[in-house]
Amino acid sequence: MTIPTITDFSPASLKRIGKTPILRFPGEAGEIFSKCENYNPTGSHKDRAYLHMIENMAKAGKVREGDVLVDYTTGNGGVSLAFVARCMGFESIAVMPEGITVEREEQIRGLGAELILTPREQYVKGARETAEKIVKNNPETHRLINQSDNLDNSMAFEEAGREISGYFKSVDRTIGAFVCGIGTGGTFSGIAKVLKDDWPDIITVGVEVVDSAPIFAKRKGIPFRHNDHRLVGFGAGAIAMNTAQGLIDHVETVSYEESLKEAMNIAVRDCHLVGPSSGANMLMAKKWRKILKGGTDVVTVFFDAGYKYGNIYRTTWESSR
Repeated sequence: MTIPTITDFSPASLKRIGKTPILRFPGEAGEIFSKCENYNPTGSHKDRAYLHMIENMAKAGKVREGDVLVDYTTGNGGVSLAFVARCMGFESIAVMPEGITVEREEQIRGLGAELILTPREQYVKGARETAEKIVKNNPETHRLINQSDNLDNSMAFEEAGREISGYFKSVDRTIGAFVCGIGTGGTFSGIAKVLKDDWPDIITVGVEVVDSAPIFAKRKGIPFRHNDHRLVGFGAGAIAMNTAQGLIDHVETVSYEESLKEAMNIAVRDCHLVGPSSGANMLMAKKWRKILKGGTDVVTVFFDAGYKYGNIYRTTWESSR
């Protein structure tokens, strides 16, 4: 799978972020609709977040010409950081655990950012500590975006929530449930806030990976343990400040294996190539469509594009023949 080439890095190209399409999946008991954030310029929802965070930091005077923007990431955020920073005239450094996906590494470097890889076993915690150290050692020129705790992350997705709400009002349909995976929590929190305002009876469902589910553990009153996993974008090992826990009605957990299988089903069945995290969202959306027993629709999110997992998909398909 080829990574699409971006050639326009003018400030005007940032206007391509957002206003993503909504895909409809018909069903007998209500329907599923997915907000396709994989249609953003770099292929993921993180374009919204980094545009909003960096623009607001610039307006507040927290970043200025000549600064180097730094952040920790599991990939998509680093790609978006590289793209948005370059369009706005900044250099950038993305710090990422090693061994996520080759495609993410290629995208980050291809967009002109410096990529620093940290030990896989330290996961996001290690990447964050390294990013913070870089900024601490270069206080005059380097600025940390801090996607987990920067509340402009979740605020960026309020716009996505308004886009979803506007669509459903225009077609006179009712949203019964909103299902969304939780990493930093920005996407879930921003969209859930808007949808709960417009549909007070909506059920919101947060999705975590079974190997690292801090919110699920907290609500069940069981010990939390972070285990290494491959569901990129989920389970950073802690509950981020961007996760508005009060907006979460239910928490579900999924495995990487079942999420990957569902993402591949979406590719074959619906001709829409998305990442495993989108498969996780679709699995839980299907579950809640059945729980609602018809009459209302379920909304979820496709976080990123399948080309970011090309080697993983290729290997999986070949081994299944």
